[in-house]
Amino acid sequence: MFHVKGGIYTDMSFTRLEPGQAPVELGPFRSYDEAHVAWRDIAARTLDICTAKYWIVETEEVAG
Repeated sequence: MFHVKGGIYTDMSFTRLEPGQAPVELGPFRSYDEAHVAWRDIAARTLDICTAKYWIVETEEVAG
């Protein structure tokens, strides 16, 4: 499974989110390609914010 994580950070060290900003987590997605579509969409919507950063994370599927 894959997730898109990130947010808008206080600076380009990308260590602390802007005050009032919740971390973004999209997914789960079954494939990297599906996650990439979501990543591309959110990255395009925040393209003009230099402190926005998003990445794709692969996670293990939890048996339930």
